[in-house]
Amino acid sequence: MVFSSPLGLGLRQLAYRRYRQRRRRNTRLQAACNANPVVSNTISGVDGDSVDLVMMEILSRLPVKSLLRFKCVCKHWRYLIEQDPYFIDLHLTRSIARPNLFMVVPTETQKPHRGGTSCKDAFLAANLISEGSDSSTAAVHTVIEIDSPCYSKILGPVNGLIGFFDCKIDYGVRICNVSTLEITPWIKSTLLSDLQKDGFPANPICKLGFDPATKEHKFICAWDICPMGNLPSYQVFEVLTVGDTTWRRNYKLPPFKLSHFEDPSSYTNGSIYYKTSVLYSKVHDDEEKPEFIVAFDFGNEMFRALRVPKFILYRPWDTSLRRTCLSEVDGRLALFTRVSGYTVKLGLLDDRSKEQKGTGDENWTEVTIELPYFWGEERRLYFTSVLGTDQIILISYRGARSDDKTYEDEISVHSCNWKKTSTFRKIKITGIPSSILYCFPFTIFTTFCESLLPVQKRISSTSQSFRID
Repeated sequence: MVFSSPLGLGLRQLAYRRYRQRRRRNTRLQAACNANPVVSNTISGVDGDSVDLVMMEILSRLPVKSLLRFKCVCKHWRYLIEQDPYFIDLHLTRSIARPNLFMVVPTETQKPHRGGTSCKDAFLAANLISEGSDSSTAAVHTVIEIDSPCYSKILGPVNGLIGFFDCKIDYGVRICNVSTLEITPWIKSTLLSDLQKDGFPANPICKLGFDPATKEHKFICAWDICPMGNLPSYQVFEVLTVGDTTWRRNYKLPPFKLSHFEDPSSYTNGSIYYKTSVLYSKVHDDEEKPEFIVAFDFGNEMFRALRVPKFILYRPWDTSLRRTCLSEVDGRLALFTRVSGYTVKLGLLDDRSKEQKGTGDENWTEVTIELPYFWGEERRLYFTSVLGTDQIILISYRGARSDDKTYEDEISVHSCNWKKTSTFRKIKITGIPSSILYCFPFTIFTTFCESLLPVQKRISSTSQSFRID
């Protein structure tokens, strides 16, 4: 005969009580997953009873550098960080809410290499800190030094990804996640390669964008082909979806020819916006010049025209100098146009419906901004914004001459909240290590958010993407 001691009965009761608590907790968790289809459908391959949503909420708020260390904790964490679409998207959402300033600084003098640029670059991330009404500080908290591949230009960043673009030797892009340092081999455009071999010079316009509906990054490249003789130039277009290994020809032509001068385009909320010749005219008196800019939507991969507002096209000028910059402010396309040496007109486009309505002026908001210095021939200005805020960042280079050569010097960075004030305040950059040769101009100075997004489809463990050391 077996007798049960009071202690044994107490342990069994405690175990049964904990069992009931676990059952109730799992029932509540399952009910939450059923009520939220996004959670239940996107945590693929994982038993819903074993998923700790609290853990995912905590991990999604950590920087990528910490998450990369946590991949070795267990297979489940490795799967979440590398492959789980719900967690990767959740982390990106958290990251967008806390954007950083992003700078690329050459750490060595740039050297010609195979027709492009070869150098060591430093990727800097900084927090923007206000210090009163007159100044702010950009405190650098992350420094990554890499041996950059040969490239003609850096595209992006967009949601944590950049592209190294080469139009002279490799005729394509290498896609890089700045946070994970995962990078692809060159994805070459056979179309551009064949044109160059046949002796047709091509001026490229290549941009990186993002389709919010499918959550796919894409490159759109326009090759401005210049045939020999007196034949007119023409443009051809190709699209590359991040994760694919080949470019696709896009036969849907824009309604107007795109301009390839300076930096003619800007990515905003699922679309690339391009300048046309109208924004380079000193005076708008040519009826043949289009009164439109052109947008390319990454969702349907089609072009459309948007009318430039009258307050940009028709106004008096104090000089013959006409400058217009495209950028993104508060999730909308922004046109920064010089009115006088110290005054800029800001036009904000409400393009959320992606439709053409009326004359177009009713879709634009006009704002007047006073500059902290004179915008003239000797000074180049670039505008960007802090994602998710009303902050505008102004980067200025002043030209200088030495030994009969012109170079850019005397960089200055300012910011302002365009909704509250039209006055800019100076930004002081701190925290750059002395080991980095702080030379100007920046290759990139913009805003940035971290992400875990892969640069290539992970079909197997033998993926061709690799990390930059």
